[in-house]
Amino acid sequence: MEKTLFTTPKCPHCKTPSTMIVDGAAFKSWKAGAYIQDAFPDLDEDQRETIKTGFHPTCWNIVFGDKSELF
Repeated sequence: MEKTLFTTPKCPHCKTPSTMIVDGAAFKSWKAGAYIQDAFPDLDEDQRETIKTGFHPTCWNIVFGDKSELF
């Protein structure tokens, strides 16, 4: 399985990008237009959010509040 080192967008809150190692085929699929949850079913929602928008889970909670409190 080919791995790809991906640098995420800068986090909108702290302005820091992250790097992640992801499956290369899944990354290509997502970049070609697949929904992120379909391309990366093995990643949790926080990891997919970081890939897509750059938001870190901690920064998300600071800006929007804890997701677990919504349900």
